[in-house]
Amino acid sequence: MSIQPESHREAGEPVLWLGHPRMFRGEPLHFLALLLALAVGGSICWVLAAATRSATVGLIAALVVVAAVGMVLLTWWLRCRYSTLTVTDKRSILDTGYLSRATNELRHVDVRNIEVNQTFWQRLFGTGSIEISTAASDEGEIAIGGILEPHRVAALIRERQGRA
Repeated sequence: MSIQPESHREAGEPVLWLGHPRMFRGEPLHFLALLLALAVGGSICWVLAAATRSATVGLIAALVVVAAVGMVLLTWWLRCRYSTLTVTDKRSILDTGYLSRATNELRHVDVRNIEVNQTFWQRLFGTGSIEISTAASDEGEIAIGGILEPHRVAALIRERQGRA
């Protein structure tokens, strides 16, 4: 299954930027919290097994913890892997979804607002979120987090805002 958007190829537009959200670099504290939950959960399972003197209870509890954290990580990874922001010389295109797909396109000439947000940790890792909206909407019509160099992406779009 191809995860690259195809709509820009049909229009013959050159791709200026193409990227996916980053897991660790986009949300480092969230990622570390999941790893900590895995470590704490494993420790609790070890204590439980020692207290009950049953390796089976500890093993089942450990499997539950690993499965829960694993599902959260897998869901997060799929969401990052199958979300793609493409900036061409005429449009910004956000493709999302694995089983069902959704595409949102904005022409650069229609863009009225570009908002870039970075937490302290995202600034350290060079990532951030970007919201792009038009005059027709108060909210961001394209919003994606964990993007590398979000200010560079915003600058690419701003350079092309006035072009027809």
